[in-house]
Amino acid sequence: MPIKSIDRILLCLSNFIIFIACSYDLFIIKYNSNVHFISHWILLLILIFYIILFFLTRLLPNIFSKIFLFLTSFFLSLSLSLSIFTFVSTTITSTTHLVIFNFLLILSIICSFLSNLIYLLNNTTFHFIHYNELAELIGFSIGLYLTSQLTSLYYLILSFFFLIITLRLRAFHSFILLSFNLIYFYNYYIPYSYIACFCFLIRILGRPIIELYFIPLTSLERWILLLHLSNSYRTIFQRLMICIYYLLPFRCIYVIGLTVRLHDEWFIIVPMFVISVGIWFIFRSLTFSLLWMLSNKLIDCYLTMIHTNIDNEKHKISFIKLMASRGIRYFGLITWPILVCSTLLTCFISLLHYDTCTNYSIVLFLLTIHFECLILALVKQLTSIVGGSCIGYALVAPAVEIRDNGLFSNSRSVQILSQQEAYDSSQRCTNILNGLQRFMTNNLIDIFGCDYSSSGITMNFIDTKLKAFFARRTNDGRRYDTYFLYFSGPTCDNGDIILADNQTITLNLLLQWWCENETASSTSRLILLFDTFYSYKWLKQIRCQTFNNSCKPSVFIVLQTFNRQKKMPKLIELGQVRLGIFTEIWLKLNMNNETSKQSHDSSASWRANHLEPKCSFSYYYPEFNFHHPTNADVDIYLNEHSFLKRLHLIYHLLTYIPSLFIYPFLYTFNCIKRWRFHLLVPRVIDTYHGFKLFVR
Repeated sequence: MPIKSIDRILLCLSNFIIFIACSYDLFIIKYNSNVHFISHWILLLILIFYIILFFLTRLLPNIFSKIFLFLTSFFLSLSLSLSIFTFVSTTITSTTHLVIFNFLLILSIICSFLSNLIYLLNNTTFHFIHYNELAELIGFSIGLYLTSQLTSLYYLILSFFFLIITLRLRAFHSFILLSFNLIYFYNYYIPYSYIACFCFLIRILGRPIIELYFIPLTSLERWILLLHLSNSYRTIFQRLMICIYYLLPFRCIYVIGLTVRLHDEWFIIVPMFVISVGIWFIFRSLTFSLLWMLSNKLIDCYLTMIHTNIDNEKHKISFIKLMASRGIRYFGLITWPILVCSTLLTCFISLLHYDTCTNYSIVLFLLTIHFECLILALVKQLTSIVGGSCIGYALVAPAVEIRDNGLFSNSRSVQILSQQEAYDSSQRCTNILNGLQRFMTNNLIDIFGCDYSSSGITMNFIDTKLKAFFARRTNDGRRYDTYFLYFSGPTCDNGDIILADNQTITLNLLLQWWCENETASSTSRLILLFDTFYSYKWLKQIRCQTFNNSCKPSVFIVLQTFNRQKKMPKLIELGQVRLGIFTEIWLKLNMNNETSKQSHDSSASWRANHLEPKCSFSYYYPEFNFHHPTNADVDIYLNEHSFLKRLHLIYHLLTYIPSLFIYPFLYTFNCIKRWRFHLLVPRVIDTYHGFKLFVR
C-alpha cells in the first residue's frame, strides 16, 4: 500500500469513528432521555444523500470530491457540537455510555493526528485556511444555534478562526492566546464531554500546529501570502484588515463601559475609564494612520520588486533588501511602541471591569486581542528581520581524495594530477567562485574577497585573511550582523582543513580567531558554508559547543554542509559525486526569490545528487537578533518625513515602555525560544539576507 494513501484511510477511519460515537450519543443515549435534535428520518435522508454523493465523487472526482469532504467535516462538527452542549441526567447507565463515547473519540483523535502527520510528510502545500477547517467552524456554529447557546460562544469560534491564521504565521503569541481561550471556556462553560471538545480542537488546530514543523516557509513568506502581496486584490485586502483592526475594539470598549458603571466604586472606576478611553482613542487613530502608511510602503516595495525582477531576470532583488532600502525597518521601529501602548491600554481598560465582567465582555476582549496581537506580530517581524548587514568571504582550493584500492585511506601522500584533471579542477573552482560572487552581489552582501589558490593555502595567508575578515566593520564603525564564510577544499578525516605547509586548521583555532573580535556586547553571528567531504564531523562539536573555551557562552555560530552517505566513496570513485555539486544546488535553491503557495521542498534536488544537507547551530543561536538602529539613526529618519517628524517626542517618550514590560520576562522567553528551536528545528532557516540554510 502506498504511503500517500495511508493518510486518507486514517482520515476516513477517524471520521467514521466520530460518526459512530455521535450517532451512539445522539440517537441512543439521548433519545432514551427524551433529548431530540435530529430525528431518525433526517438521519436516514442524510445517509442516503451521502451514499449518492459518494458515488458521484467516484464518477466526477474533480467536481464532487471537495464538496464531499466539506460536507463530511460540516456534519461531523455539527454532530460534535450537538453532543457537547446537550446533557442527560447523571446515572450509572449514562456514565457507562459516556465512557464508551469518550473512548471512541480518543481513537478518532489518534487517527486524525496520524493522518495529518502522514499527509504533511508527503505534501507540504501551504494554505492559511483549509476548506475542511472552515466547514468545521461553520458546522460547530450551527450546532451552537440549534442548542440555543450564548452569543459569546460564537465570538469564541471566531477567535479560533483567527488562532488558526496566527498559528500558521508562526506568531510568537499564538500558544499564549490558545491558553487564554481554553481557560475562558473552562471557567464559563461546562460541556457534556471535555474529550469531545478536545476532539474538535484537534480537528481544527491539529494540522496548523504540525505544519509549524513540516512546512518550510519562513515567517516573512507566510506574511506575504496573508497580505496578498502577490495578488491583484492586495490593496483592498490590506485596507480591510486595517479597518477591522481600527473598528473591532469599539464594540469591546462599549460593552466594557456598560459593565463598569455597575461597579461598587463607580465614582472612581468610571472617571478612570473615561480618561483611559480618551487616551486610547488617540493612540488608536495614530496607529490607524501609521498602519495605512505601512501598507502603502509594503505594496510599493513588492510591486517594485516584481517589475525589477521581470526586467532583469539575472539579477533579482531580494524583498528584504528592498524593504530595508525603503526604510521599512525604521518605520516599524517607530510604529512598534505606539502599537504596544495601544494594546496595553486596551488591556488596562479591560482590567477596569474585572469585578463586573461577563462572559460576553471577556470573549470580546479575547477576540480584540487576537487581532491586535496579529498586527503586533507583523510589525515586530519587520523590525527584527529587515536591515541586517552581512559580509562574505569565499576561499576555494582544489581537493583531491587519495584512494587505495578504491577505498579511502587514512594515509595521504602527494598525488600528481594529469593535465586534464588539473584543468577540470581549476575550472570547477572558478565556476564556484563566480557563482558565489553573483550570489553575494544579488543579495547585496558586502564582498570581502573571493580567493582561489591552485597550489594550496598556507597558514600565514589564511591567518591574515580570516583575522582581517572577522575584524571588518561597516562604514559607521559597527560590526556586521552576519559574517558569511565559504570554504571548499581538502580536509582531514576529522573535518580539519588541510593546508599546503603540512598544517591544519581545527574548529578550535577557527573559533579562536572569531572570538578575538567578539566582545561581551557583540551579537554578530558566523555562518560557515563548507563544501568538503568531511566537514560534517564538525557538526556535533558546534551543536554541543565543545570548541574553544575562550569564546563567550552566547556565541552565534552556524555550519552548513552535507552529510557523507555510506555509498559516498563508491560514488566519488565513479565520478557521480564531486566537490562543487553541493554548492551548485545550494546556490540554485537560494537564487530563487519567488514565493508561492508551494513550499520550497528541496529534498528531491538533494536526493537526485546523493547528498544530504546538514546544518548545526550553537546552543544560543536562537537568541540572535540584528543590531537595532540607534536613536540618532531613527531621528534622522523622522526628520526626513513631515508626518513622522511630529511624532518625534511621542516616539522618545514611548520607546522604552515595551522594554519595561518585556524585560522581566526576557530570560524566560529566551529559554523557551531556545528549547523550542532545538527540539523542533525547522527544515529551512531563513537568514534574512536573501539566502536560507537547509537543515535536512
